[in-house]
Amino acid sequence: MILATTATVAALCSNCGEMEFQALSLFAFSRLGHESFKCHCRTPLLKVSSHNRRVFSLYYQCAYCGETHYLRLNRLAIWGKKALPLICPEFSAIVGFIGPKQKVVQACQEQEKSIGELAEELGYVEEFENPEAMLRLLDHLHSLA
Repeated sequence: MILATTATVAALCSNCGEMEFQALSLFAFSRLGHESFKCHCRTPLLKVSSHNRRVFSLYYQCAYCGETHYLRLNRLAIWGKKALPLICPEFSAIVGFIGPKQKVVQACQEQEKSIGELAEELGYVEEFENPEAMLRLLDHLHSLA
């Protein structure tokens, strides 16, 4: 049995709105016991920590509600065979994914496609140059209101 030791993290930045992809190695926890990720705009995205490399605490900054969300996961949830969605409990919106690189990329593409389809259904395609970005902006403005 082959155990995966590298996972991919994709998280939506709460500052610039870009989906940021980072690699997460199981071996990083043998040195410091935690790993932190920032967006290219230097905004903190998430932090993963563990004391025993079996149970992991995941803190991620939410692009929708602005709060920090917490998950407690076992090793197989992160380094397993599926992409685990990172969800905002307040808005039931997907903030990102963690898991195997191919599955995370596929899940992000499906998420982007569904946002594009929603923008098309709402008639934003003709009105805006980038309807996906405008839909995210409108959603953020709605949450602020």
